[in-house]
Amino acid sequence: MKKLLFLSVPLMLMGTIAFTANRGVDAKQADFDAEKLTLREENIRPNNYIAREPVGMDVITMSGNGTESNPYIIKTAAHFAQMRYDLNACYKLNNDINFNNAVIDPIPGTFQGKLYGNGKTLSKFKISRNYQTSTNSENLGLFQTIGNYGDIYNLTIKDSLVEAKEAANSYTLVYAGLICGMNYGTIENITCYRSRVNIENKIALAGGISGYSNAQIITCLLYGCKVFGSDVVGGITASADNNSLTECCIVNEDRGFWPWEVTESQVKLVVKNANSSLCAGGIAGYCYGSAIIDSCYVKNTKFIVNGTLSNSPLMGYIAGHMNRGTIYYTQSFFTGNSKTNINSAYTTYYFANYNGHVGKAEGYPRVVERGYTVI
Repeated sequence: MKKLLFLSVPLMLMGTIAFTANRGVDAKQADFDAEKLTLREENIRPNNYIAREPVGMDVITMSGNGTESNPYIIKTAAHFAQMRYDLNACYKLNNDINFNNAVIDPIPGTFQGKLYGNGKTLSKFKISRNYQTSTNSENLGLFQTIGNYGDIYNLTIKDSLVEAKEAANSYTLVYAGLICGMNYGTIENITCYRSRVNIENKIALAGGISGYSNAQIITCLLYGCKVFGSDVVGGITASADNNSLTECCIVNEDRGFWPWEVTESQVKLVVKNANSSLCAGGIAGYCYGSAIIDSCYVKNTKFIVNGTLSNSPLMGYIAGHMNRGTIYYTQSFFTGNSKTNINSAYTTYYFANYNGHVGKAEGYPRVVERGYTVI
């Protein structure tokens, strides 16, 4: 059965994230409309960004016609960027694409099409923002938003970066992940190596795959990846709202050959505003409603808190804050995971429930065990 249409932006996370007027964010803003959102180019673009003139549909130079039976064939970085001109079409990667550390823009708006990764790799792309004035919000990732009909399949990402920062007196809410800022569709079979999501904004939801998810994330694996954020942080998604996370993991990358090299995975909460929600988890930072975490695991991942705290961070190996929801058959491995906290006075919800797998549990969440599963 096709997914229902959800278009509301979860700025409040049902009261979990407290935004106040003097922080420059309108907490009642519920709809994110990328086409109407105006951003001053000179305020958010990195120095090495090359402006591109807007063009029309005639820029699609790929073979194919965008249907499921004959998708547009993506062979180059330029082809990949052309997806912005038809957000309802079907696309298929034909080649690995190395962006050579170029700064690229997300595919804007809401992607309602399909991208078949075909097992190919996107490597060394960089998405970067530097906000000098306050902006309501922006979604960052390869796609700003995956819509309820949008699907992303069978893709590998390597050595890539999504980052944002802002001026001291600027406040911009950011949802960020390697794939998208917000997900209302299906993201399946994504593997990420040695990539980073590093969001320094005072109000931010940062996840390895998406900042927010209200649908399905299936078989997404992170090896040697680092996810840093200031408000809500999750190895796979920062916020899981009535969605499902199935067979996902975050582990270190052990290349297993000479020269031997191990790249550590990290989930890092960098406190910019001590009154923020401060949730972090290996799979999801915050789980609400009927969210399900099923058959996932976390191993050899370091959990870090930096900054000045005035309350306890909600941190767990699997989920930082579970407000209802269910965890099935999910493991974390104590011998491989580690944690670092700067202030032991604020540890009320620091790996406090279900043997450390959940920071704060409320609303009667369910945790289902299976044999050897320690949760």
